[in-house]
This record gives sequence, C-alpha cells and structure tokens, in this order.
Amino acid sequence: MTSIIPPGSLVPQAQGVEAAVPIWLKMDWSPEMEQGIYKDWGTYYSRRRRREPGALELGPAEFTTLYRRSQSRRKNAQADGALKDSLEAIRLLKNLQRSDAPINLEVCDALYELNRLENAKAELHDNTRLFTGNKTKMFEQRLVVVDENIEDACGPSMTQYISDKEKLIVHLKEVQNKYKPDTRPLWKILKEQEKCDVLSIPEIEKILEARSPMYNIRYQKFTNKKLMDKFRQEYLFRVQYQTRRNMISALRSIRYLRKTKSLTKLTSYVEEVMGDYVVKKTNRIMPWKFEFINEVYNILALAYVDQYTLPKNFRYAEKNALLRLLRFPMDKSKEVKHFVFGDRTTHQGSETVDPALTKSRLIGNRFENRMNFAQYPIEKSYLLHQMAEIHLKSHRFDECCFSARKSIEEAKKCNSYIWQFLCYLLIIKANAALHKVERTSEALDMALKIAKELKEKHIHNFLTACIHCNEEEFIVKKQSIFANSRRESEKSVYSSLSVRHSE
Repeated sequence: MTSIIPPGSLVPQAQGVEAAVPIWLKMDWSPEMEQGIYKDWGTYYSRRRRREPGALELGPAEFTTLYRRSQSRRKNAQADGALKDSLEAIRLLKNLQRSDAPINLEVCDALYELNRLENAKAELHDNTRLFTGNKTKMFEQRLVVVDENIEDACGPSMTQYISDKEKLIVHLKEVQNKYKPDTRPLWKILKEQEKCDVLSIPEIEKILEARSPMYNIRYQKFTNKKLMDKFRQEYLFRVQYQTRRNMISALRSIRYLRKTKSLTKLTSYVEEVMGDYVVKKTNRIMPWKFEFINEVYNILALAYVDQYTLPKNFRYAEKNALLRLLRFPMDKSKEVKHFVFGDRTTHQGSETVDPALTKSRLIGNRFENRMNFAQYPIEKSYLLHQMAEIHLKSHRFDECCFSARKSIEEAKKCNSYIWQFLCYLLIIKANAALHKVERTSEALDMALKIAKELKEKHIHNFLTACIHCNEEEFIVKKQSIFANSRRESEKSVYSSLSVRHSE
C-alpha cells in the first residue's frame, strides 16, 4: 500500500534490516479476508458502473485492467463496450509483442454476445492456430457452441423453411430488384413524401442474427420429420374444414337475404365477407376460393337484377318516367348546390357536414384500396361497379360512366354478362339524369344485346319499356325544340313587319 509519509522523512535503515512499519499501517487481516474485502469493493463499484476512472488513470497502458473491465461490461449486458475494451487490450499487448489467450477469448465472447456468429467463428479459428497446447482447448469449446448456433440457424430446419417458403422468397427478391435504392439524401426523399423538409441523418439499420430462429424451434419440437409432416397435414385439414363450413354458412346467409329481398343488408354482408374474411385466405387454406368468389358475386348481381321489374299500371308519358322505372332517386335535396359569391350559405361550417356523404367517401376509399390487390376480373368488375354506384349517388355522372366502362372491360375478361348488364344500367341512369337522350339510346341498345345473351324474358321486357320511355322523352324534347324555333320565327316575322310599317 502506498504511504502518505514522505520518503525523505524515514530514518535510513541498516542493510538487511526492514524499516519499522507504523502501527496505523499494519493490518491484522488475513490474506483471505483482504481478498474478500477487495472483491466486495470491486463488485460494488462494478454494479454501480464506477469502474472507468481509477485504475486506468493510474496505469493507462495496463491491459489487465481493460480485460477486467471488459468482463464486467459483458456481465452488465454492454457487449459493445466489452468488445472495445478487449480489442484495446489486444492492441496494447501487440505493442509489447505479447499475446494473452484469456484476452483473445474475451474478444470471441464479446462477438458471440453481439450475435456476430460468423466473426466469432473466424476469430476462434485464428486463435486455435495462434496458441498451442492447453490454451487451444477453451477456444475449441467455444467453437462447439458457436457451431451449434450456426447449425440451428442454417441447418436442416432452415432448408425445410426455405423449401416451404420458396415462392414467397422469390417474390420478395423480385420486389427488391424492382425498386432500386435511392442514393439521394434522406431529407430530399422525405420532402417529396411530405414527411420532412429539413436535413436528416440517414440511419442504417443492422439486423442481428438469432441464435435460435423460430423455424428452428418448430423443427426441434418434432425430431421425426414424418411425424411433423403428419401433424402439419392434419392441422391444415382442420383449418380447411372449418373454412369450408364458414363458406357454406356465408352462402346460405347470402341466398336467404336475396330471397327476402333485403338488398341493403345483402350488399353490406357481401362486402364484409369478401373484404374482411375471404381476402385474407390463401388458395391453400381455401382451395375453392375462385368458385366461392364467383358464386357470391353472381348471387349479388342476380339480386341487383331482381329489383328491375316493370310495375303495374306504369305510364310512359309522365315526367321522368325513365328515371322512375330505373329506380333513380328524385330527391332534390341531394342535388349539387351552386353557391353564390357573397351568400352566407357558401361557407358551410363543420357542423353541417353530411354523415351519409362522409360514409360514402370512406366506402369509396375502401373499394379503391381493395382494387390494389384484387386478383380476379369478376372481383374487379364488382369493385368498379360499386365505385360507379357511389359516384352516381353523389351526382358525379362523368366519374360514374368512367368507372362503369372500366367495369365492363373487366366483366368481358371473365365473360360475365350480368355484370356488363348492370354497368350499362348505371350508364343509362347517368345519361338519363342529364337528359342526354342520344347517349341513353346507345346505352340501351348495348344493354339489349347483353339481355339477349342472358335469355331472361323479364329483363327483355324491362329494357323494352326503358326504350319506349326514352323515345317518348325524345319526342317531347323534339316538340319543345320545334315549338321554340317556331316561336322565334314568328317573333322575327313580327319584327320585320313592324319595321316596314314604320318606313
């Protein structure tokens, strides 16, 4: 122990005789007790993480201190700091042209704690060639542990996992190759996305390797591959059976709603089943997915067609007869209001927002999102038809016709005449609401051709009545134009006669 008494104040002693030790410097503790005291001190300061100053200030080039601090940091789950200390200790040893096996082993342990398994394995192999004799045994023991972890991650369990997910891995690789990395600064990329407009620091995420991945845990549960395949097959059959029961129940409910003519409930139920349940099922769990989708959408289309019937005692000559026949709402309150500059009603407050309009916008956004991952043409035709119907209810007639024509193109791909017929009816409604007689007549002719393919008598009669109503409207419109032109010609004649009399 270092004394605080100046060296010059001590009385010189004779040769071979030790200096007298003061009483206050004497310790009556045994070496075992002193070892326990120092150990408690070290544990106390290590737990309080007050190990950085002290020993390194007294001896900055003391590699043993760095080695002990590396061990302490690794026990406190600070593997990064432990690796830095151990590497610094090795650097000091190289300056002294020495090597120490425990310090090199500490580097390997720190790499292993950081889950850098390849680097740890390479470091262990280098050390087995660097040292000889009994010193290599501890490196060989660590190699066994690291090899087992690598075997868990890259062994037969990984082979089986890759074989099961091969298609998904290939798809992810194609997606990664499709999108090239953007080498611009991060703040420019975020500014285009309207997320950030200031200088940002690019962050590079590093993925740590798992010592025992999830697929390896599942693989270790069943040592017998045949038994594992059997259990997986049985579980798949149970899920398929339950899915089939749910499909049958959904079809039963859909047919019942069509029979009771609850069209609103049927539409919402079909959207709930197809948009929240069926869309999440794969062909493996639902082998009859296409048949089920085709059946559901065809039943819904038939329910839509059932509402278009020719009422009794219908008058073709009354006003807006075609719109009444097509069941188009004639509520004036839902029409688009033309605001006048300076009027108080121009600026509407938040309390006057129509909840029905907000709901229709949400439903429209839902259909647009579903269009991104719709696979089958009949499903796309249904979604576009629903979007066109929303536009029609909101009196956006041009958007309605555009979506309906796109739906017709998708319906032609799957040879679905009934969805083509429904889309032509939407176009007829939009043109009839705008009183475009010629375009309505063209759409009626196309719908009549589709009706002949459907071979349904009541549909043919319904379209014949629509054509008759459109012709009546055309005659009325022509008569009004003729009357207006005649009235204008009479006014011009009277004006010319008055000019002659005045002359």
